[in-house]
Amino acid sequence: MKHKSGIVIAILIMCMYLNIENVISIMLSDISDAFSGESLIRVQQIPSVIYFVEMIAGLFGGWFASKLSKRKIVILFQSGTVIGGMFAYFFGTSVAMLYVSAVIIGVSASIVSIISRAIVVENFSGNDVPKMIAASQIVNSLGLIMLQLMAGYLVKSYWRNGYLTYLFGIASILSAIFLLPEGPKERPAKTEKTKEHIWTVHLVHDVILTLAFLLINMTYGSNISYLIREKGLGDSVMTGYLSALSTAFVLIAAIVLPRTIKWAKNYCLSFSIAITVIGYIAIIVSPNIWFILLGSACTGFGQGTFTPCIFAHIAKHVTPGTNSSSHAFIQIAGNTGIYMYPYVITLPALLLGDKAVFRFAVAIPLALLLLAVETVYAHRHRDD
Repeated sequence: MKHKSGIVIAILIMCMYLNIENVISIMLSDISDAFSGESLIRVQQIPSVIYFVEMIAGLFGGWFASKLSKRKIVILFQSGTVIGGMFAYFFGTSVAMLYVSAVIIGVSASIVSIISRAIVVENFSGNDVPKMIAASQIVNSLGLIMLQLMAGYLVKSYWRNGYLTYLFGIASILSAIFLLPEGPKERPAKTEKTKEHIWTVHLVHDVILTLAFLLINMTYGSNISYLIREKGLGDSVMTGYLSALSTAFVLIAAIVLPRTIKWAKNYCLSFSIAITVIGYIAIIVSPNIWFILLGSACTGFGQGTFTPCIFAHIAKHVTPGTNSSSHAFIQIAGNTGIYMYPYVITLPALLLGDKAVFRFAVAIPLALLLLAVETVYAHRHRDD
């Protein structure tokens, strides 16, 4: 990949900033304090609005790829994430204004995320694709750790300062301007069977699994700040440390991914769900901070295993004309799951009580059901 070093650098810089939306979870309890008259559901819907908008915007990922080069798309929409963050910083005087910011961030982040994966498939092939996916996961984790730690300290002084982390998107914009090639526009084949080529059994499986897993996985990010306060273990700084720890294990999972795949074989996705369940159980029974640390580590490792496995699987089954569209459907599925989180997890948990631990308790049986279904599927398709 030496002759494509500039593209590699641009992709890695872009991926460092790719999950900037996750920083908002560190601010949630402070936002609840700042707007004490707002309900828990309304505050937790701030990230949900982002992912709902990402879900809708994802429908247009393939369309944008047919009209603009991927380089232009990255420059345009990465600028949007910076603008969205700065809107919240300067004008976030109400939850409604934070919703406006969430819409801007959601549209922009959705398109950038889709195109970032498609750029890998467009510029690399064969064994270089999983290598680039793993490398992207590693730098994505490093970047998010940095942003989470910084956000924890920024939020401690004033909750709105957490949005200053969105300024790091400028580095991604500059890398796209100077390092990404213009590249071609995507031109899907105009045949009656084009839709059949997109919707293979593999893509249907990946879409459903991504929706369910990210819905369940959202439990950690949406509730860790509340859990820390309920247990009297600290403030936003501690939340930032725990979020960074979880992200660090996303990084570790990417580093050891070849060994994980070699050991788990076709059950790699089942393993990622199982390790997440273990993490949630540790958090529920936690008598002290050490069990929460264990739960955070397991949650991160589960996510860090799941994501590259899904994207590596997609790369095996896309064609040049369905590249961005296939990634868009995965993006839409994930965002749909995250958007559904308050309604599938938070609302039922309120029947048990308003503590964060009850939200984890509701997520566990859903994760166990998903684990059983995925294990059966993996067994049936073990030769694919």
